Amino acid sequence: MGCLLSSNAGPGVQEAVLPTAPAHGTSSASGWGQCDGVMPTLTWTQKVLCSGADKDVFAGTYQGRSVAICVSKDHGRGWRRILNEIKVFKALGAHPHIITMYSSGLREGSLYMVLEIVNPVGFDLERLKNTYFFAGRTVPSSLMARIVLQLVSALGHMHHKGIIHMDLKTEHVLVDNRHNAKLIDMGIAGAVGRRECLRAGYLAPELCEGVRPLGIKVDSWGLGVILHQVYQRQWRLLTTTGQVEMLPGRPATRRPMERPVRDAMLRLLEVLPSRRWHLRDLQECEWLREPAAPEAPEDWDTPAAGGDAARRVLRRCTNKLPSRTSSA
Repeated sequence: MGCLLSSNAGPGVQEAVLPTAPAHGTSSASGWGQCDGVMPTLTWTQKVLCSGADKDVFAGTYQGRSVAICVSKDHGRGWRRILNEIKVFKALGAHPHIITMYSSGLREGSLYMVLEIVNPVGFDLERLKNTYFFAGRTVPSSLMARIVLQLVSALGHMHHKGIIHMDLKTEHVLVDNRHNAKLIDMGIAGAVGRRECLRAGYLAPELCEGVRPLGIKVDSWGLGVILHQVYQRQWRLLTTTGQVEMLPGRPATRRPMERPVRDAMLRLLEVLPSRRWHLRDLQECEWLREPAAPEAPEDWDTPAAGGDAARRVLRRCTNKLPSRTSSA
């Protein structure tokens, strides 16, 4: 599914035999990801930082730096997706707004990747959006402009290498404590021009249809999805059965948005790729023409979740929940 690779371990993915885990809840292996004659040391804790359907993520160290270690859960979809990520990261090389892979290999039959840590750990664009929301605010458009421009840079790098991400959403954008974005999760990334059919309510229409070669405007749609999530709090845009169509009332514009941001979102979410904005159109739009602030203005300060505004938002969310009887 969306893989650049076959399911066989290719060059650069080597079997590593894991020694017995030492005391103090850590494991270690030397010689993983050997490069230029240097034998780096990889250590990791047994504590799972997070867990998904395909992989577990552990904290660890690699060559003296803190890292995240992603380990596939099985030899099915999890294996294929991590194998695909390894190939994509190797093809992409370094970019300031794409997560860095330091090493990769096999551990007791499971594929692993060693990735850079972004602080605060686990803080993605979805959590940033929710932090503002629970304080009764929206993400400042100037902050969102900074993040979007960084994503445009990252995607431009990918497209130059002939690769499309295809799976853009707020959960796949990490945000560090200096308001810099890092694009993650290359599990279904693939070559420009491939034919692929994957169905989900947020994926690009041409990807859901699976009848035409995929172009770089798949990722223009993905940026539109991100804006829709941040400002309209909705990720589902398309039907997931039958003919691929926009759901009624989508794209939503009910929640307030600054006009230039709304206009950009709507042009990115055109169903027909021929009518959809290219990344360069986005860069040149009214919203992004203003130079991005090099430092965080005061209104970028992450709002604390608390106070009357947060309580009002919490009450609104609670009132929308079903009663205990209906839940049971």
